[in-house]
Amino acid sequence: MITAGLLAQSLIAVENPEGAGMSSSGLKNATAVMETAIGSGEIHAASILVERRGKIVLRRGFGHLSA
Repeated sequence: MITAGLLAQSLIAVENPEGAGMSSSGLKNATAVMETAIGSGEIHAASILVERRGKIVLRRGFGHLSA
């Protein structure tokens, strides 16, 4: 049985997108969409996690949450 902790450990390293068969430019577009939405006030905060073939290729948070 795989536990959440073991799964998290196996996905912790951020890899080169091309090495996982993904495009850096496509991931930059996703980042730009989030930055635009934060900048315009459409959303206050968001996070992106993209995984491919067991490798994290993008992990990033945007904006700020307020209490």
